[in-house]
Amino acid sequence: MKKRPLYLFCLILLCLITTQINWAQADQSNWTEEKVGKLSVKADRAATRKNWRLAIKYGERILEGSAALYEVNDPTYITRLKNLNRYYDKAGRLTEVAGRVKLAYELAKDNLEPSHSVATTCRALYYRLLITQKKHQEAIPVVYFNMSTLTKGKDDQFRKLHYFRQIYALYGLTGQFEKEEEALVVPQFEISFL
Repeated sequence: MKKRPLYLFCLILLCLITTQINWAQADQSNWTEEKVGKLSVKADRAATRKNWRLAIKYGERILEGSAALYEVNDPTYITRLKNLNRYYDKAGRLTEVAGRVKLAYELAKDNLEPSHSVATTCRALYYRLLITQKKHQEAIPVVYFNMSTLTKGKDDQFRKLHYFRQIYALYGLTGQFEKEEEALVVPQFEISFL
């Protein structure tokens, strides 16, 4: 008699697990661009109101839908990943998604033009993460990469000066004092505001 209730319990448990798996699979294949778009509007509204908790909640769902709809190297996926990373940054929680920030940086670097706005934002977030984690040596190549994307225009010349200051500070923090000195001298010769 005791075997029958155990058998019935196992059968019910198996049915429940199968149902849960089917619901999860249905949810993954149920994504449409329209559904993701509606969530994007909600996330944008939350971000406009600086409600980062809600923006992150919607952003996580958007990323889930984007993963179902696009390849990870697709510009749309990279853009949505960047947006979610920005929400975390604005909420002061960037270190919680450090892996995603690095992923977005690498995907943007490999799949987008260096001057693309999404690539620029991904680099800025990755740089901010590295500085927060006190990985100053790893931040130096990111700054040099930023400098390599600049043009000869006046706005970019001011940005170049900003990047030289970052390089100077990073070399000082990593104890590379000769390079720190070079970073102070080079801007005088390379930047012209005429």
